[in-house]
Amino acid sequence: MTYIKQNKIETLIVLCLFAVLVGISFFWNKTETQGSAPSGLPATVIVRDYIAVGPQQNMILFDPEKYCASRVITTYASPIMLNFSTSTSAATSTELLSGAKGHLQLASTTIAYDSGLYGCDYITAYAFSSTTITVSEFK
Repeated sequence: MTYIKQNKIETLIVLCLFAVLVGISFFWNKTETQGSAPSGLPATVIVRDYIAVGPQQNMILFDPEKYCASRVITTYASPIMLNFSTSTSAATSTELLSGAKGHLQLASTTIAYDSGLYGCDYITAYAFSSTTITVSEFK
């Protein structure tokens, strides 16, 4: 009878230690995530700029940022192509973009690119004709 009781106690101790280790590993490995601002909570504008873009060269709109909630791009008269880079190299980000390569954002649109989906790395732009766009970054 004591052997069964001792076995149950040992099993309970092992399960408790396992639960503690799982809990510690969950919180220990928790890193700063790049995600959107929680719904209903404010986000602060950290960058707002007007950038001239065109077919002459690809322009870097945003540098990698550790704490960004979203990035907003407004186009006016011309559509643009965008590249969302996962590279730490600005050169790589601009090489992968042209009139035939990239993600199209139509003219006269404002789109918020949520960092939970698009990340906070480089965003570069190519425009089909010379134009000015507005960019904003929120944290």
